[in-house]
Amino acid sequence: MRSDYIDYSNKEQVKNSLEEFYEIYKKRPVNDNEGGMKSPHLFNTWYALRQLKPKVVIESGVWKGLGTWIIEQAVPEAKIISIDITFRHLVYKSDKALYLDKDMTSYDWQKLFSEMEENEGITREDIVLFLDDHQNFLDRLEYVHSLGVKHILYEDNYPSTQGDTFSPKKILACRDYVMDYAGRREHHKYSYFDYQRFDDRVGVYQEMPPIYKIPTTRWGDVWDDDTYASPEPLLEMNTSDKYPVYLAEAPSYTWICYMGLKQ
Repeated sequence: MRSDYIDYSNKEQVKNSLEEFYEIYKKRPVNDNEGGMKSPHLFNTWYALRQLKPKVVIESGVWKGLGTWIIEQAVPEAKIISIDITFRHLVYKSDKALYLDKDMTSYDWQKLFSEMEENEGITREDIVLFLDDHQNFLDRLEYVHSLGVKHILYEDNYPSTQGDTFSPKKILACRDYVMDYAGRREHHKYSYFDYQRFDDRVGVYQEMPPIYKIPTTRWGDVWDDDTYASPEPLLEMNTSDKYPVYLAEAPSYTWICYMGLKQ
């Protein structure tokens, strides 16, 4: 399984991108995005989309709409389909996005994709699905794979000891895991069958790096290299005075990842 699809190897390019994004982020239409993405994931989303260059971005889970705005900044020519079961939290509404208010499995995507290909030459290779909807990832994966979509960005990629979703990181940890529903913690046994279902469909899995790696996680425990194994951070701590917002929002990191699906 490859793990290097989004290119972070050019350190100067990454540094310049962090500086460019910092200026963009100052203009964000939602300043308080508590409960949603902050700069560690929004930067990586923007950075990945600029490399993937999709013609269509489908986001499942919209919250206040800041992610939609970041998608627009990254790929301004792309079509955007924004899905949530409620838009009562929406602060930023895009003039160009199509908003749908049922679970993504409620729609006839095969028909829509076929129409896009016939009328606009948009193939499934041109589509990125952004998942931030706190659903069981294996169920989502099997559904998305059946549609022929090849690119997924996944936001709440919780480690085995945390979080309320069955995430890729939990699956790949190959260990017993926790589902934490607002403090009600349920313990589950690792299943090789779950791992196999994942491996049969995912050809590339890449966790995108934190901007800063601070001593403790968002849950207040030590950010160690076992339970919380992470890519190397993009910035050294000695640059934190230059990017105070990046540092302030560093605890919000939850191992956002890119996946390329097998077909």
